[in-house]
Amino acid sequence: VYHERLRSFGEEVFSFSSVASTSDYALSSIIAPGKVHTLAFDSQPLAKVSAGRWEMLHFDSNSTGDPSHFSVFGNRLRAWPIPTSAASSTTLNGGITATDTSITLTSTSGFRDPGRVLIESEVISYDRASTTQLLGCRRGLEGTTAATHATLTAVTERDFIGTGHKEPVDLIDMNDETDIPDPRVLEYGAAMELALVQLNDQTLHDRLKLKYDNSLERLQDKFS
Repeated sequence: VYHERLRSFGEEVFSFSSVASTSDYALSSIIAPGKVHTLAFDSQPLAKVSAGRWEMLHFDSNSTGDPSHFSVFGNRLRAWPIPTSAASSTTLNGGITATDTSITLTSTSGFRDPGRVLIESEVISYDRASTTQLLGCRRGLEGTTAATHATLTAVTERDFIGTGHKEPVDLIDMNDETDIPDPRVLEYGAAMELALVQLNDQTLHDRLKLKYDNSLERLQDKFS
């Protein structure tokens, strides 16, 4: 159900930092392989192309500059042209706690707003960058954990920001939850499979599949 492109409850924002002279990047583990919808570099949207088209663009390995196109294959994401320089970076000018929503830096030069940064292993988004501060910060994003960070810790801009389909939590344990807003879709899907596999009842399977298809269609109409 998640892979039916029902964006409003299955979509997740991901980000990463450009590396000079590098076009190939690992896709975030929170995103389903190949399921990237949009990608921007320094707030400029990139055109999504097929792997074949990317190879045609990339035949000249010396093409460098601000990326304008990207391609996704499995859990790898490739940009073209090759980024000329690495993402902007600076240091903390004073330590921060796990709950601070304003972060003081040595400088915010090169940091666009709104944007995202990486401090140690924590991803943080911010609404606005002043001369020395990131304001309106939201902590512990993209599966990371909000934490304390000491003064002079490195802060790196995440200049690639995209959206894609996240992988849901496996519904195995009694405490597992799903973001799908109509659990009946999952119930009908599981029931129709059990009717065929456990009961060998094709008629019951077909009746439940009809309910599943109708429920999924309602979800698509409402959320796609």
